[in-house]
Amino acid sequence: MDLRIDAVLALTDQLKRYEGTFVILPHPDVLDYKYAFLEQVIPALKPDAWFGSLAQFGDWWHARDRLEIDVVNVEGQQQLQLYAPVPVQGVTLQLPPDWQLGSETPDDILLETSVLYLPEVVGELRIPVEVY
Repeated sequence: MDLRIDAVLALTDQLKRYEGTFVILPHPDVLDYKYAFLEQVIPALKPDAWFGSLAQFGDWWHARDRLEIDVVNVEGQQQLQLYAPVPVQGVTLQLPPDWQLGSETPDDILLETSVLYLPEVVGELRIPVEVY
């Protein structure tokens, strides 16, 4: 195996711990060993990685950047209020460690170790939270 493969996989394992971004941008000046590198690294990363174009990443980041987030009190119930004027998928939020999801939280919203994993957000979404 190419020595660079081991280094890349070690780096991506580190990035995975804090949900970092990794870009592979091979320049087309020499293709043989660069193509061989991609043939090895892509299958190794595919189970845990999203692959897309720079345009797709830019579209996602634009939608994520427009997401509005607030905490509101509705009839004594704390709610995390999100508003997405542009639909966005795959958003995660770091919540305070003493927050838990309320009992009326939709099933497709997951909270693990203070990280909130959201499905597609379109328009307004309110998530009940409880503070302990």
